Amino acid sequence: MEEKVNFTPEEWYHLWQRSVDNVAYDRATYFKTKLQLQKKLIAANDELFNEKLLKKEAIEEKRRQKILRRTKEIGDRYTKFVHETLENEKILEKERQERIREWKRQQQQQVQQD
Repeated sequence: MEEKVNFTPEEWYHLWQRSVDNVAYDRATYFKTKLQLQKKLIAANDELFNEKLLKKEAIEEKRRQKILRRTKEIGDRYTKFVHETLENEKILEKERQERIREWKRQQQQQVQQD
């Protein structure tokens, strides 16, 4: 046989208030947990974004270094070429001067012989 429970209105109110408090606590806990999970998700997304950004910056820096290295190599080659050209021009000028002197000597010798 079932026993009927007779609560006083105050007891009913107390039970109702407890259930409302439990629901409110459960909802607060749910939203608090949801907020914490959202914060963790945002932090993970930020970390992933930062990793991608760092990786992209590393690739850019590597590219920049490669360009600088190639530019330096080209500049060194050009400088070497210019120096070699100047040296060759000096050598050619000396040879030309020597030929002019030789020609003048020959001309003087011809004039003396005549």
